[in-house]
Amino acid sequence: MSGSKDDRELCVLGILRKEDPASTKRIIELASTPEFEKLCRDCKSGVEVYETAMKLHRAGLITRKPGANGFMWGLVQA
Repeated sequence: MSGSKDDRELCVLGILRKEDPASTKRIIELASTPEFEKLCRDCKSGVEVYETAMKLHRAGLITRKPGANGFMWGLVQA
């Protein structure tokens, strides 16, 4: 069964609560760990993570900065 978009958003936000900032590659790596594998079952590719992170970025929930190996994503500080 495929995860919902809400699951993907919760996945990215959950990972960023643990490791902030994190690259797209790092989010994919953490999504496969036992801690996140159930929630992140649909965040296994760069496209899925990038599209979800961009949605969260447009909503003002996370930041996006260019890094040496792609984008770095982080939680917006209150």
